Amino acid sequence: SAKAVTSSSGLARAGIGEVRRLNRQTTLRVVGTTSTEDLDRIRADVNTQLADVKYPPGYSRQLSGRFAEFQRTTGDMFSALGWSMVMVLLLMCFLFESVLKPICILVISVPGGILGGWGLMALTGTPNDSLSWLGLLILVGVVVNNGIIQVDLINRLRADGVDRISAAVEGCSQRLRPILMTTLTTVCGLIPMAIGDATFVGTPYYPMGR
Repeated sequence: SAKAVTSSSGLARAGIGEVRRLNRQTTLRVVGTTSTEDLDRIRADVNTQLADVKYPPGYSRQLSGRFAEFQRTTGDMFSALGWSMVMVLLLMCFLFESVLKPICILVISVPGGILGGWGLMALTGTPNDSLSWLGLLILVGVVVNNGIIQVDLINRLRADGVDRISAAVEGCSQRLRPILMTTLTTVCGLIPMAIGDATFVGTPYYPMGR
């Protein structure tokens, strides 16, 4: 028999379906419904609830369905994030004709942007799903763009004979307003998405906006 469980992740009920065969093994699928879309939190809660369950010899459990799809999607997003940074690095190396400057831009700007994005999601209880990872990919492009236009002006000032510290100070002061303008237009444009509840095929958009 199946026992209904209500947990912090919003698991409403669970039921046991028919016995099936999967990979030459007999399987019994347990399907649950939930009131939340935060699969990462649900998975952690389910694993916590089943951590102390002792299975007979030859029996085991695994999460499948949307949980398995979420795990595959997360791996794909990690790969996409890595490749996006590689492509951005190669493009900046071509633009600046240097390797050190693009690496400095990535090392300084990208970790802060990603930590800020994850921090806001944790602060607001935003689900960690594929759309939130897509938002992080977009965020990488935004923060790198800011670094490019700033370093480009500093390079031009240096080429005109300005010393390094003065060029950095002047470049930052001249690029502050355009960087704030472009960043704030992006932020203000995404606020309706971040605080709204629009969905597409049942998937909410607000994690990407936040």
